[in-house]
Amino acid sequence: MTGCSGAEPDGDATAIPTPTVGATAPTSTSTSTARSTPAPPTTSSVPATSVADVDGGRDESCVVAVRAGDSLSKIADTVDGVTLEDIRAENWLGENHVIHPDDELDVCIGNDIDDVRGTSRLAPEPAAVRRQQRRLNELFAPYLIADLVVDGDSGKLTRQMLCAARMGLGLPVNAGHMAAGSAEEDALFAAESLSIPDGAATWANRWVLIDESCQIMFTGNGEDGIANVYPTSTGQRGFETRNVGGAAALQG
Repeated sequence: MTGCSGAEPDGDATAIPTPTVGATAPTSTSTSTARSTPAPPTTSSVPATSVADVDGGRDESCVVAVRAGDSLSKIADTVDGVTLEDIRAENWLGENHVIHPDDELDVCIGNDIDDVRGTSRLAPEPAAVRRQQRRLNELFAPYLIADLVVDGDSGKLTRQMLCAARMGLGLPVNAGHMAAGSAEEDALFAAESLSIPDGAATWANRWVLIDESCQIMFTGNGEDGIANVYPTSTGQRGFETRNVGGAAALQG
């Protein structure tokens, strides 16, 4: 999946170094990309949209589907008045983000709406964020990822763990805020544990699944469940992470 970063600061949780996976048993490494239903073809102009224009749902006029050969700069050039940095900021994309065909991008800039999903991009009130942070710390307590500071700031680290939680709860994967009272927040508080995310090579004795959207790595042993969760950092421009999966992982 693709790397996502936000502008807000977060607590002082420290990233855990990436572990070394031993060679005593077959290990599969896969890198996956968050995808959703393809949107209509790219258009040359996208109308300005206000919050009032979005009635609690996806705004197709603000969504562009990535085609083979597209780049963020190429897509920005097709939309009047939109820059590459606008696209990155609106979609929570890091500087080293790599897009893939069928990814979807929100190209209506600055309206505080995730037009792909039809949800607010605004952070919940601090009290709601603190509640989410405490719940995230409970869910991830069995793993080595550092606890969040419960400070009510839905910043980069909180959104990274929300993204990882979405993976483990089978929700659409993204690194945005989690709206208070939403269906996905209900799922977060109803869950007793995290499940193996989609895409993990559970046929292997040991597996690693890296999600570029979350910048998160899950490890596990066959179908026995998740062994650990770590923050990670995928390749940068010119040294992109090679996406592999299944048997190809053992040949690489």
